[in-house]
Amino acid sequence: GHADSTKQPPPAVPFKTGVVTLPFRLAKNPDFHQEFAKYVLCPHWLDKQAQGTATGKGCPFMGGTAFLRHADVSKKLAEVPCQHANGEIERGNELGYLLLQPEAFPMTGCLGLGNSVEDHRIQRRWLEALLAPSRLPSRAQWIEEVKAFLAQRRVDRRFKFRKAVTTWWLQMLWKHIVGENITMEEAIDFGKLQKQWLQGALKSGPNTFADAHPSIAPKQVWPMSRILEAQETYREKIKEKLPADVPAGDRDMVAQAMLEMFVFAGGLSVPLTIHCAVSVLFRQDLLASPVKVDEGYVEAFVYEVTRLFPAVQGFCYWKDGQRQVLSLNAALRDPAVWGEDANRFTRKPLDLYRRNHVGFASQATSAPGTFDSKACPGAQLTMDVVQAFVLAVSAWHPTSDPRS
Repeated sequence: GHADSTKQPPPAVPFKTGVVTLPFRLAKNPDFHQEFAKYVLCPHWLDKQAQGTATGKGCPFMGGTAFLRHADVSKKLAEVPCQHANGEIERGNELGYLLLQPEAFPMTGCLGLGNSVEDHRIQRRWLEALLAPSRLPSRAQWIEEVKAFLAQRRVDRRFKFRKAVTTWWLQMLWKHIVGENITMEEAIDFGKLQKQWLQGALKSGPNTFADAHPSIAPKQVWPMSRILEAQETYREKIKEKLPADVPAGDRDMVAQAMLEMFVFAGGLSVPLTIHCAVSVLFRQDLLASPVKVDEGYVEAFVYEVTRLFPAVQGFCYWKDGQRQVLSLNAALRDPAVWGEDANRFTRKPLDLYRRNHVGFASQATSAPGTFDSKACPGAQLTMDVVQAFVLAVSAWHPTSDPRS
């Protein structure tokens, strides 16, 4: 929808969404904000901030102060590396906006993003090395991987795209980063850990209940002990494959960082972005007519997908005991940067994306060799893989009847 609901009325709320968000929309407490549901889906509070009528507390149920404007978000992102290194701010046990449970992270009590400065530097150093473009396939090589995936799916004739892409991507992560070829069945098993670990990290109660009462606990809920055992198994498997120059004292920490990346970071965000990018090709409400994306257009196309549908919605940290929420989603739709059609899928100059895109938190890059960066270390990998998917699918995209 439009950032200004007076210019374009918001779409009807689906029944299920309406039921789930009803308590927020009916809340009388001003800290809850009756327009909470609309904020999550499309942050159109920019108008209210300009008019001076917004409180600034954009994430009521998670606490803290939200920053929505692109200028504020990009400025604060740039300050994060030095402020974190100097102890002025802290990262919490959180994934984007989501607060996580310490029980799901036995090594340090938190997801790697919330580790101490020194532990973060150890993990960041080796993640940057393992994700260096020189170690990974080029976009042309990714296109061949995608073609092989699509050829197999054509044999299947009917499949669920998002689920199939997620399984394929887990295979690719193990193959090209760890150097371990895993079967589709092994990737599916790893995907089960991914689902259970994420659920346990968000709300550990059902998992600890399953530990305490295994006879009556739902079978689809893993006990927390099983999640921790699976973590250890995969961590040891990754540790064996790490480069020999990773110091012995750091290998557990680095292996855990890679495992968390596979489960919580790239393992989730890349399939989501591929799904969004391919979906856009077939959505007539976003593209007025079928579009064939070629080499000259694909980078801008994927940037626009990640601008409107960012995999990571927010970047959070704590300062003086208060949570600061940088809304990447809002900044990526700020009309001050993206124009009056910021809510529309339109092709924009590549330089505009490269300078202003905050979806990968690239403004939070630190000086080389400091390893204090908080930018996404897999940003180029994501762009290459998603572009490869779009080019491969676009090659047989219908040019007339979208139902063909």
